[in-house]
Amino acid sequence: MTKTDNELIREYQAKMNAMNAFVANCPLRVKAEYARRMKEIRDELRTRGLYEANCGQFVTIPVE
Repeated sequence: MTKTDNELIREYQAKMNAMNAFVANCPLRVKAEYARRMKEIRDELRTRGLYEANCGQFVTIPVE
């Protein structure tokens, strides 16, 4: 199942918020898994032209 742009962006932001919330006391393997999934999402968003790698920000957030 292919996710919409908004779903991918929301998932990425949720993962980023979770990483920030428990970065100090979380097992390394969990952080590594979150980071791996975040990288996959960033790569997909770059492919769709929605994530700018140079500045690390979303180019646009589409409205559904």
